[in-house]
Amino acid sequence: MADVKAGLPMSPRVLYADYLRLPADFSIRLFRPGRLACPFIELCGTVMVALWVCLFAMVQPANAALLNRDDIDKLLDGQFIVGEVQPDMPVYPLFAKGGDAGGKPELKGYAFESLDFEPVRGYSGKPIDVLVAMDLTGAFIDLRLVDHKEPFFNNPTGTKRLGVFTAQYTDLTLQHVVRIHDYRSQTRRDDQSADLQGVNHGTVTTKAIDRSIFGSAAKVAVAKLDASIAASAAARRRSTRESFQPLSWDDLL
Repeated sequence: MADVKAGLPMSPRVLYADYLRLPADFSIRLFRPGRLACPFIELCGTVMVALWVCLFAMVQPANAALLNRDDIDKLLDGQFIVGEVQPDMPVYPLFAKGGDAGGKPELKGYAFESLDFEPVRGYSGKPIDVLVAMDLTGAFIDLRLVDHKEPFFNNPTGTKRLGVFTAQYTDLTLQHVVRIHDYRSQTRRDDQSADLQGVNHGTVTTKAIDRSIFGSAAKVAVAKLDASIAASAAARRRSTRESFQPLSWDDLL
């Protein structure tokens, strides 16, 4: 359709006004430069996007857990009786095996996924998931790498190397100050600190694993363990910030 008087194609505003048989000054009053030609169409688009967002949120699970009760039991090699997930947060109680028949089982700790509490992004930009089993004193009973998308380690050999690194946190506690060194360094630990062996080309990844473990464990400790344990852990972790040392790009690689 063309404007006979001007000899030029009609503008989108004129086309919409003519098609909808709107008043002549409608486009002047309601259409704004840089926006969609028809506010009705714009409104419909906004509503559709909002509906899709709400629908997506409704179908998503309450947490990002990748494991169920049976998975956790297998990963922990059947060391404990894994209880039902807690109603207030996604943690699984761990009970001692071989208790008195008919008696109340002894609670030994809790198992949880770091992804549910501290989804720390690794080098890939995707969060790393670690299964953490922690006892009632804040000590790590067992740790297993569950999932990652790290580009340098996205293969069986690389995943195994990250799993070996993660296992170094076993028997450490929330109160420990952890330092991650070069992959050729020797590991050392005492009651207060630990020097762990890093992974070649994995500086960013190992630091993400460290934050995932301690960040998630601290949140579970606040909710499930004695308040003094959580407070002590928080104070110890704050003290490590004073010893922060910036790394060069070569160090990060």
